[in-house]
Amino acid sequence: MTRIIVAAGTEAGFRRLLAALGLDEHDSRVSRVRRVGDAALYAGSEEAVVITAAGRETGGETLSRYDEDSFCDGRDAAVAVREMIRYNYMTSDTARDYAAKVHLSLTYLCRVFRREHGRSIGAVIMATRMEKAADILMTSGLMVKETAALVGFSNFSYFCKKFREHYGMTPAEYRRRSRVGKISGGDTDDRR
Repeated sequence: MTRIIVAAGTEAGFRRLLAALGLDEHDSRVSRVRRVGDAALYAGSEEAVVITAAGRETGGETLSRYDEDSFCDGRDAAVAVREMIRYNYMTSDTARDYAAKVHLSLTYLCRVFRREHGRSIGAVIMATRMEKAADILMTSGLMVKETAALVGFSNFSYFCKKFREHYGMTPAEYRRRSRVGKISGGDTDDRR
């Protein structure tokens, strides 16, 4: 069961969102939090849909939209940026774009993000893109060039270069090895 987390600062806002979505506040799947940063912590490891007054957009298996005015500290913003990257890895958003979205300075957000996640925003964006690309290569018949475009790369050569740096082989070689069982989904190095 997917949990539905509604981030609304007021009770009236919460009820308006539920009415717009056709949900009942007594539904056992629905929970309310005041800030989006709390939603990520509240959901934990469960699959959840986070909905805010700012709207909703699809991202993978869940819906996600972050209300940019809801962050009160850097830690909340770092958690929310990590989730934004998870669902928006295919966009050309940079660390500067994410800093603007959470209304923090680029320097401060980068420092807090590295402290919270152990890596830079750029490194997390690249690792997320590479993991998604590897998953697509293993599970679909799409051409490598199409895979590159799906994960946000407009330059195919650059995609191949970064993929090789991340996995130590070309995307085509990765696909070949995964098909003969020499690579499993758990063989990725999340530290890069």
